[in-house]
Amino acid sequence: MIKEEALLKSLQDALSPICETSLIFKKDIQLKDLLVLKNATSVINNFITYKLTLAFLERLKQLGFIDRTQFERMEVDLEHTSVNANGFDVLFNDGIPIVAEVKGNVPCKGNRFGANQRKKIIKDLYALKKGKTKSKICSEKYYKFMVLLDDSKNIKEALVALVKSKHMRELAGEVCLVEDASSISKEKINVILITI
Repeated sequence: MIKEEALLKSLQDALSPICETSLIFKKDIQLKDLLVLKNATSVINNFITYKLTLAFLERLKQLGFIDRTQFERMEVDLEHTSVNANGFDVLFNDGIPIVAEVKGNVPCKGNRFGANQRKKIIKDLYALKKGKTKSKICSEKYYKFMVLLDDSKNIKEALVALVKSKHMRELAGEVCLVEDASSISKEKINVILITI
């Protein structure tokens, strides 16, 4: 019963902020009910990626890196393309060529990424540098971006720790944090932090 109470409290805490009325849960939540919620998380993750991608495009426009016309074309592509359909979250060739991976990760260990988060981020960084088998692109032609959710100061600390880690040895010097349009480089993986 203690585990079930903890589950109900967690659900209440997670769902209350987005509900207009108070929640009353069934007394006997079944495994099949939880599986429905678990499946909904992939839809939620895709929506988070969509919103972060849209904010990323806005940032590129605000920085003056892309113009309004390219922004509008990229926005249309975003609306009509499934998340990750091309192997990357953003793959744009018409104008300034851009490839991007968008991550909604929040460091799970305070100011550090967890082992699984770290592994996925590093895999995506390598894919940006070298391309993916699912997406036959020549990454040298593109401006490469890693977009991360900036939930607090923890993300910068987690990113610095990741870049300095032994797991990133082969990518040392290949990653740069974008401060303004002049810091965007075609030769590097440009990291943009998005605050929502």
